[in-house]
Amino acid sequence: MPRLFIFLDTNTFLHYVSLDQIDWIDFIEAKDIVLVIAPVVIRELNKHKDFPRTPKMRERASTALQKLAAWSRTPSPIIIRNSVELQFQFHDPSIDFTAKNLLRDVADDYLIATIIEHQSEHS
Repeated sequence: MPRLFIFLDTNTFLHYVSLDQIDWIDFIEAKDIVLVIAPVVIRELNKHKDFPRTPKMRERASTALQKLAAWSRTPSPIIIRNSVELQFQFHDPSIDFTAKNLLRDVADDYLIATIIEHQSEHS
């Protein structure tokens, strides 16, 4: 079975337990998983930290950013659970947003563009 790449959304960090507390292998039913953090997720977490709707959102975003920062300083591969690797995407997608009917001012479209670019680079 090939590696399964999972691109995480900001809400994963704001509404659920920490990534390393999730049994990804059982939950996804895969044998080798790579969790990918796109730059837009870091930007969105910073926005929730700096301009939160609630104090709880500020706390969740801040905690997530601290944990992600610690993991980013870990030598690769970053293994957060058995058979679960964490990877950071360090650049925004360079695909043509318009050609894919995506909008540059929509955070979810940046995540979709990141996934599309990843697919084209890692067929």
